[in-house]
Amino acid sequence: MRLHTNLTAEQIRIALRASLTMTHFETLSHHGSRTHDHAFEVRLGGSGGRNNTGLYGAGDYCGATWDEWGAVMGAIYMLDPAARWGGAKNPQYADAEDFHFKTRNRFKAGILPADTHARHKWVYAERDGFYCSHKAGCTAEQPSYHEVKARRVLVAA
Repeated sequence: MRLHTNLTAEQIRIALRASLTMTHFETLSHHGSRTHDHAFEVRLGGSGGRNNTGLYGAGDYCGATWDEWGAVMGAIYMLDPAARWGGAKNPQYADAEDFHFKTRNRFKAGILPADTHARHKWVYAERDGFYCSHKAGCTAEQPSYHEVKARRVLVAA
């Protein structure tokens, strides 16, 4: 995933260590950015348990879980709240506020949550958004499509 940030590669490595995950960078390559000082292509290896061979040229490694990615992203947002993940025009996460909204503040501390597990089983409840039904007591949530769309309209106004 592409990260547009004002952080250096060394600062990103520091954030990774601060996230207290067992992840590592499979890829951290520097690129130019029109919106920030730097852009980096980031691929995280972790405990996801999936072999990524052949997936978009991802290589032969186990990818990071949703929680591992979230903890690393949260740690990066603690250092650079204006960082952007994804495309410059249509980012997955436009900034820290957008990220924390879309992850329901699960990664605001920049570390793995206590109830992390390898595979969330997302269930959609139109009014309440997505929640994990995989493990009893898992607090992972995401907003509904309607909430995301409504927020997008508010932010654009």
